[in-house]
Amino acid sequence: MKRLAGWKTKFISFTGRVVLVKSVMSAIPNHVMQAAALPIHLCDKLDKINRDFLWGSTNEKRKMHLVGWEKIIRPKEKGGLGIQSAKAKNVALLAKLNWRLYHEKEALWARVLLNKYCSNARMISSNPDGLPSSPNWKAIKVGFLAFSKGIWWRVGNNSRKNVWMERWIRGQALRELIEGLITREDVQLTIADFRGDPEWKWERLSFDLPSCIKERIRAIPFQECGSSEDTLMWKFTKDGNFSTNSAYQNIITDVGMENTFKGAWLWKLDTFPKIRSLFWLCMHDSIPVREVLAGCGIPCNSLCPVCGMQSESINHLLRECQFALYFWSKLWAPNTNLSSQSQSLGKWLYDNCHSNRVHHSSIPWSMIFPFAVWFLWKHHNKVVFDNIPLNMNLHNLCLSQALEFFFCVKKVRKANQRCFIQVSWTKPPEGWFKLNTDGASAGNPSKAGVWGFDKRLQQTLG
Repeated sequence: MKRLAGWKTKFISFTGRVVLVKSVMSAIPNHVMQAAALPIHLCDKLDKINRDFLWGSTNEKRKMHLVGWEKIIRPKEKGGLGIQSAKAKNVALLAKLNWRLYHEKEALWARVLLNKYCSNARMISSNPDGLPSSPNWKAIKVGFLAFSKGIWWRVGNNSRKNVWMERWIRGQALRELIEGLITREDVQLTIADFRGDPEWKWERLSFDLPSCIKERIRAIPFQECGSSEDTLMWKFTKDGNFSTNSAYQNIITDVGMENTFKGAWLWKLDTFPKIRSLFWLCMHDSIPVREVLAGCGIPCNSLCPVCGMQSESINHLLRECQFALYFWSKLWAPNTNLSSQSQSLGKWLYDNCHSNRVHHSSIPWSMIFPFAVWFLWKHHNKVVFDNIPLNMNLHNLCLSQALEFFFCVKKVRKANQRCFIQVSWTKPPEGWFKLNTDGASAGNPSKAGVWGFDKRLQQTLG
């Protein structure tokens, strides 16, 4: 809170506040979260602080939160801003603690916890969870569920893991794939007993598995000979190593979030971050125009204050307002499809941002269009709130800034451009022999070597 007091919210843009929340405010409790399970009310309070700062709310004045928090905490490609929920992040970090506990069993801290809380007396207790335990062990138990959902075993040559109960089929146990009762002999079967060379011993099972499950088992790669130990793997990463981010994504996915967002492309737009944020609000239909405010229960006249002809919606402001039509015509907007019946707002934004057309100023239309939307939105607000007259030359200001941005980006790209030289072998003229050579030295003076190869004679000299 002290750090927030030093930041003037009204002087920081929405994009700047997003960066501060992600890089500073969300990172402050990370150290404590790695070893302690924070109370739910404390996590909710941390989220509220982040929410209020993001939308500019203060103790004196509360501002409207245009997009729900459950959407904001999603990844960017799923419609969020990549800001993490405090509770989900806490659980993900505690899942990492479980991962460390397994891989660092010989460490002093791990041996103390395991010997104290995994003793035989606790294991045979009728209520082991009711026995006294330290805050650290309670934290490990909080993260265990998320940890257990993501682990699987890469089995070794002599694995003693249970065929039915352990997760060894790419993150799933065989028991999860089969319904019905199984025999006691099946339950006691180990992978080492079940594995044959080269085929699996299907006859060891009391019934025949479906062919689709057999194919999944046949596709399992065993570890190389000489490495008979089983390896614990994490199924939410390609390399099998645990990552806090993948655990977090799995936790928030379990909450039941539907991904209907179709605007992941906007984060790759070649424009300013503030314009990407405006597009993000557009894709969520959360621009604070009068129609949206009226839908939230705020009493206001929904007619457009600029033209006074239709309800002020996002679509009207950008495409149907008389001033918007004039602006697009003066900007020479090729194929903007301004008619609201032809395309949805999201499709209209996407098509213009990915257009191959080139403006008569030699700038790609896909680079001008985001600036045009931004200028139209900002000028509309100035007309409404600052009572300035309509600027009939707004298209020139927009084009000027787009030109400046284009040539700055072009200059940076040219400076960073790499020069690729293709290296290939060329055949010598008829009657000639070519000896390709190379050399290397370990130092000066030191050992050195020379290597040569004649393609025609197929001989190597060295």
